[in-house]
Amino acid sequence: MSRVIVVTNPSHDRATNYLDAWIKHVLSNISIPDVEIFELTESKATKENFEKLVNEKNPQLILFHGHGSPDSIMGFNYGVLVKCDSNLEILKDKIVHSLSCDSGKKMGPAAVKIGSVAFIGYKEEFKFIHLNKLTEQERLTDGIASLFLKPAFSAVTSLIKGDTIKEVYTKSQQESASVLRNLLTGVASTNVTIIASRVYHNLINQMYVGNENAKF
Repeated sequence: MSRVIVVTNPSHDRATNYLDAWIKHVLSNISIPDVEIFELTESKATKENFEKLVNEKNPQLILFHGHGSPDSIMGFNYGVLVKCDSNLEILKDKIVHSLSCDSGKKMGPAAVKIGSVAFIGYKEEFKFIHLNKLTEQERLTDGIASLFLKPAFSAVTSLIKGDTIKEVYTKSQQESASVLRNLLTGVASTNVTIIASRVYHNLINQMYVGNENAKF
């Protein structure tokens, strides 16, 4: 029986366009037998479509990419996909990775409380800097953006490959710590200080709750 992944990828502004390029790259470079991936992209990333897809396909893993708040995860044009006091039960029995600002603060613990297997995300804003590149390939090779997105998407890759929640979190943390060390031991400048402070912010605000031994 196939395992199922549902991905939301609204790609409607500069930040989410970068997430779009990176998740597409990750998914195109992973080939795992008996895994089906269903992606809601751009204007298809709505609450109605998300709920319908999750109810029909019953995924074991959900990957969110977009904006968020402490109690909600958003899709296309900031439309709410999941909200704590509305439809949180849609995440029951799922492993969730949320690359959505602040959603780990309230939603993560609330999701696990109502039955999610595990939730990986960020307690505060996920910060990153980019060079505002226009094409998918340019976004993937944006050396500034990669300092933030490579650690974040290493968690996604690790999840899909079947690492445990604790292993996923640890690998992503190690990636961020490595970036931070390289920045701090290099040539000091105002730009480096700003970048390092934001990498550190993501490092200390990445979180997980739930069953640390669970895996996709």
